[in-house]
Amino acid sequence: MSSDSNSTKQSEYEAQDEPAIAQVNQRIVNTQGGDYAEGAIDKRQGTFVEGDLTITEELAYKVAGLSNPYLGLRAFTADEYDIFAGRERIVEVLVDRLSKDAGDRLLLIVGASGSGKSSLARAGLLPRLGERLRRQGYTTKTQIIDHPGRQPAIVLHRALQSFGLSDANLSKQRFLLLIDQFEELYSQTDATEREQALELLANSVKNGEWPIQIIATMRSDFLVHIVADARFDAMERNKVVLRAMSTPELAGAIEKPIQIRHPEKRFEPALVQQLAADAAIDAAYLPLLQVTLEDLWRGGVLRLSAYRGLADAIQRRADAVYTYRDYNGLQQEQRTPKEQAAILSLFLELVRVSLDDQGADLRWRRPRTELTRTNGQHEQLINDLATARLLRTDQAMLQEAGHEQQIEIVDIVHEALLNSWPTLKAAIDTQRETLRRRVRFDIALVEWRNGERNADYLLSGVRLAEAEALKQHGDSVFQSEEAHEFYVSSLNQRAAVQEQQLRSERRSRQLFQVLVLILLAITVAALYQPLHVRWLREQARGQQSISIVGSAVRFEPYEVSNSRYRFCVDAGTCLEPFGSVSTYFQGAQSDNLPVTGIDALQAARFCAWIDGQLPSVSEWQQAVFSRAGRGSAADWQTMTNTAIFAEQGGQIVDSTNSHSRTPEGIYNLLGNVWEWTATQSDGTLWNQQALTIPTHLQAVGGGVTMSHPPVGLEEALLLFATTDRFDDLGFRCVYH
Repeated sequence: MSSDSNSTKQSEYEAQDEPAIAQVNQRIVNTQGGDYAEGAIDKRQGTFVEGDLTITEELAYKVAGLSNPYLGLRAFTADEYDIFAGRERIVEVLVDRLSKDAGDRLLLIVGASGSGKSSLARAGLLPRLGERLRRQGYTTKTQIIDHPGRQPAIVLHRALQSFGLSDANLSKQRFLLLIDQFEELYSQTDATEREQALELLANSVKNGEWPIQIIATMRSDFLVHIVADARFDAMERNKVVLRAMSTPELAGAIEKPIQIRHPEKRFEPALVQQLAADAAIDAAYLPLLQVTLEDLWRGGVLRLSAYRGLADAIQRRADAVYTYRDYNGLQQEQRTPKEQAAILSLFLELVRVSLDDQGADLRWRRPRTELTRTNGQHEQLINDLATARLLRTDQAMLQEAGHEQQIEIVDIVHEALLNSWPTLKAAIDTQRETLRRRVRFDIALVEWRNGERNADYLLSGVRLAEAEALKQHGDSVFQSEEAHEFYVSSLNQRAAVQEQQLRSERRSRQLFQVLVLILLAITVAALYQPLHVRWLREQARGQQSISIVGSAVRFEPYEVSNSRYRFCVDAGTCLEPFGSVSTYFQGAQSDNLPVTGIDALQAARFCAWIDGQLPSVSEWQQAVFSRAGRGSAADWQTMTNTAIFAEQGGQIVDSTNSHSRTPEGIYNLLGNVWEWTATQSDGTLWNQQALTIPTHLQAVGGGVTMSHPPVGLEEALLLFATTDRFDDLGFRCVYH
């Protein structure tokens, strides 16, 4: 299904005869600079002179009960031609360009969202251009395409036909076509439909016999598509980029509506200055300014004290409608949570989120019937929110199965609501994945339609599962007959495929069972592996570590054994020791012997795996010598007398059977294997004061290679390269 998004309509510009326009223009001139045709302000007296009446300045600021001349988020149209202001200079420049005999045939007005492109074209450019051309003797006819929509080729063709371009006498005629929100060709239209529309547009401009001028407004972030299309080089070169309005221009835009519609009223000058200064900061603030002006008027007092800033203007408006039923009154009748949820649900139906994190979220114009068919509450909500000017409704032509019918389209009034209302932004973020499913379904639906409903375009796999989840929650995307047919056809195709698979499975059940068993084994292995690794790590942990007096470090009582290290190898974390001479490869009889043939990296990796680390040299020294009363020659002799080399003739032994221990119960810090430390050195073994930090040499302590017990710390420490792996070089772990 697709719609033509606001059918073209005949402009009312021709109904404005030249005397009426001249009268309006003269009134505008008379009101420039703050002087009025009917009266003037006496700033010294603080009064306003209106005929024979003298009105106090304070009373001039009060507007309660008067019709509001400010439009909020609605764009200016021909009906507001007399109060449109701020863009006079660019309007005159464009009128000069387009009114020439060889004027631009295709004009692109580019600007950021909310910069006033639509208002400029509708209320500024087209009325002034029509006036100029009629003065030059031309008969003008104007058509407006509000939105290209989902079927832009049909909409454009209908608009061109309405001009009667085949008439013989076209010499003194000018046809003006405005395509508003031209970016919808790229955001809401499939590739085939878009190409047809672009080709029709290019051919219309190329035909030199047709006195047609096409004006298009487009968001600047979609300009890249035109730049890439060679058919529209001239359009891109001659584009007009709508800049941010200056402070004086904004002041004019603020004051002109009240000057024209209510000349006896005015803004406090300080308020005008502040509004203009705030809105000039960013071009995107223009919609917020319009909402603020509407709210200020609704508040009844046009003074600076009533102004609360632009940044939250649209948020305040949306929050008020969301929170209160009487949002335009005393704001005392609060909505129920159920009503608020329904409001957000309706807004989310009208959001087309980006399929990645880089793109922008956009409005999604939807037929009213799609939104109300399964949710009766949406019917009244659409009316309420349209009255509150948070939603808009308009008529469009729908073409389906070769027939056209007019339908009502619902749309969020402006992108600013998506960007500046935290309540809606939070709801979008919370439901983003569901909203992306909805967008993916709609894209697939369009592809199926354009593919002549070929079965190759039906949903399957994950995409069909997503559609089922949307269907289960009653998503409105299924409300069109076409969407329902697409979904049911996808289900039927999946059922047919499944039935075919079942028949195939019956013919090869034995093979299937084997495959199931294999898959089951893989699944069990996948579940078993993490638990098994966890069990291996627990087995690899040594006995209770021992604290060192006066230090936070705790030492393992024994060197890491072959059996403990084997758990790490089995888990796939550690490598096997280097060299077949290592006792690691001698079987169960050597399980309790210290593991050797390990370089510094593997030793550190094992310790980290069991949540420990290698000791530093200073920690190793502290464990051996720092206890009070253990630093004398006699104490050293006592320590070395019990070392392994005195006990087993220099052979590596099971630490648990050794008598070499510190008083705290740490075994074989001297003797048995050399032990890796975490300290590197530049080559200076030990100077009793400090150890210099190296880049490639690692200090080790203890060892069996001594031919006699060490007489001091210098003989109990050596330097090895971090990659060394010897059959008398092991390690133990410490904990902090």
